[in-house]
Amino acid sequence: MKSKRILVIDDDPLVRRSLQVLLHQAGFVVESAASGMEGLGKLPEGHFDLVMTDVRMPEMDGFAVLRAIREYCEAAHRPPFQEVVLTGFNDIHALESAQSLGIKHFVLKPFDTDELLDEVTRLLAS
Repeated sequence: MKSKRILVIDDDPLVRRSLQVLLHQAGFVVESAASGMEGLGKLPEGHFDLVMTDVRMPEMDGFAVLRAIREYCEAAHRPPFQEVVLTGFNDIHALESAQSLGIKHFVLKPFDTDELLDEVTRLLAS
């Protein structure tokens, strides 16, 4: 079975590296990006099964990233990626904004590694 590919976009190097190591150890192929623009630049390199992005990032927030990814997939006639949004525990505004965009999967920071892996595995199995 081919390993599922995940793109992690987060401006915090510690969070980004932690997610990269955790997901890699779980058997996923992981690419990471420090910004929304860097993440978008990785799209032509190949298909990702899931994109995990932080909400609060400089220059381009996670919602703008996901909108751009959706547009890219549509224009390139590619299937959409599964989407997971990373956000702080008290960021109610971000959760409401995500829901208004149809984003259904959230991981609250600080995250529980077992819960995160369960969510990712469940999404990629569907």
